[in-house]
Amino acid sequence: MMKKWTTTLLLSLLLLAVCLPLAQADGYSSAPPKEVVDHIQKNYAAYTLEDYVLIDGTPKGDYGFALVKKDASRVLLGYHLENGKMTYWLKNAGAVPQGAPTARFMRHWEGKLISEGNTKKAYTDNLGFTISRLEPDAEEYVLQRISYHWENGGFKLQTYMDREVYWCEAYVQENRVSFFDLGYGKDLGHVYGVIQRELRYVSFQALPKTYEAARKSLTLAPEIPAGELSANKIKFTGGQKFPVYSGPGTQYLRAANGKALVSTNAWIQVFGEENGWILIQYDLDSKHMRMGYIEAKALPKNAKVNSLALYNQAYELISPVTLTDDPLFSQSALASLPQGQQVRRLSGMGSWAYVETMVGNTPVRGFVPQSSLYMPPPAPTSTPPIPAGSLYNGSFGFAEYQGTVTISLSADQTRYDIRVYVREPAAWKAKQAGTDYLVGYQLYQNNQASALAQTAPDMGEFSVFMLSAPRAQGATTLGLVPIFSNSNAKVDETITIPLE
Repeated sequence: MMKKWTTTLLLSLLLLAVCLPLAQADGYSSAPPKEVVDHIQKNYAAYTLEDYVLIDGTPKGDYGFALVKKDASRVLLGYHLENGKMTYWLKNAGAVPQGAPTARFMRHWEGKLISEGNTKKAYTDNLGFTISRLEPDAEEYVLQRISYHWENGGFKLQTYMDREVYWCEAYVQENRVSFFDLGYGKDLGHVYGVIQRELRYVSFQALPKTYEAARKSLTLAPEIPAGELSANKIKFTGGQKFPVYSGPGTQYLRAANGKALVSTNAWIQVFGEENGWILIQYDLDSKHMRMGYIEAKALPKNAKVNSLALYNQAYELISPVTLTDDPLFSQSALASLPQGQQVRRLSGMGSWAYVETMVGNTPVRGFVPQSSLYMPPPAPTSTPPIPAGSLYNGSFGFAEYQGTVTISLSADQTRYDIRVYVREPAAWKAKQAGTDYLVGYQLYQNNQASALAQTAPDMGEFSVFMLSAPRAQGATTLGLVPIFSNSNAKVDETITIPLE
């Protein structure tokens, strides 16, 4: 009996919490000043003023907010006190619930719990408000509500609830949303992701109203794998959309059947700038992201973006591949490329190569597996012939580089003279910061580490690595493991040399 009574009491308290904004709305609403009334009558003559609330004492001064309604449509208007008068500052119909019959303000107070069930934190001041839309057929209930509070220099979304979808409250923080079932008093859990919180750009309709909906739509900016591309997360001015192209210009292929757009209401990573365009990555949903270019003028004021460090190396595809603009998640196809297709390698990210090629008559940029690239040997040059070794001479080739190994024995047969001649990409030779370039070779004799082959003066187009090492007794196999500046040893590109 006690358990049943306790459950009933908890549900009653939850119902009271949901109804409280209605009960206290009159007490916390304020009479609008004359300049606000005049502004509404002049610019919204067909609308009815539903409610007005004064939020005074913020670090940036006093603010007033008005709800005006025409039929079932509602608009939130904001005003800022300047020179003793409330001046029009904000209009956002999306920030408030729509529909009949009425909506009311409730100003927050110090000590008010921020979100029922989701947190034990309370507001430390009264610089915020909740907007509650009443149930049309039973006005003692709140059907929808949304709250904003002063945070980090502006009014930010805090909580929302939509009983038309599901009776739960969502508590919004910078990188996650928490959900609490108001009907059963049950914690539903957290979803990590980014929601637009700026009052000017919030859309109540677009907010995920349930835990399941949030799981499907919210994401966090991913970690970028080691490689030549790196990104910074930049907060763009909200409420905007920009066309996205696969390359730096409108002549490049545009995904989504020519309709690719990025919204600035979610996270955006910026990799760098090229000829007035910036390479970005953004999310489409929880399983699909996209990389592409938007015009650099979309950047917020004072945002600093480095130039993209791209290379332009000719390669061929050794097999048919899918070109993707989402290498880290869905790997969905931007285009299908046949074996032998000519591409220009621009950069790399993890195991992916960033390339440019043509699809029909349209240029396109995207990602293909690094392992799918082959660098054709260049036309013969005047490079002098590689001196032959007395013990071994052999060639090798990998996706990004090719070369020759020569091995000779000293006159007394006790030491190896090993030379590796490598035709490597120009980016490796430049040794630019962030580039994963070849620094040497680790010698192994019968699987035992020995000396390190280090750089020597180039010979024509070849980079040269050489070493002199004692000959291990009974060695039948030598291995040369390439060592790179970032990824260290690449065992899968070991040069194996049989001596018998």
